[in-house]
Amino acid sequence: MDSSGSKDRSGRLHKQGNAYLRWAFVEAAIPAMSSNLALKQAYDRIRSKRGAKAGPNIAKCAVARRLAEIAYHVLKGMRPYEDR
Repeated sequence: MDSSGSKDRSGRLHKQGNAYLRWAFVEAAIPAMSSNLALKQAYDRIRSKRGAKAGPNIAKCAVARRLAEIAYHVLKGMRPYEDR
């Protein structure tokens, strides 16, 4: 994540990590959106902003990155997931 002043900007889903884990997060993005309203709203917002051609894939990868962040914080804190 990059930050400058009061603005924070999240990065992308990097291709440096494990390809199978990245694939799993992208595949898990669709079911996660059906159970989490915040992820669904983020998907819809990004998809509409990027257009009909590339928007759905970019939005799905953005949701996958958010899932990776959630998994990281849950595992790092050794606590159960709480839907907020």
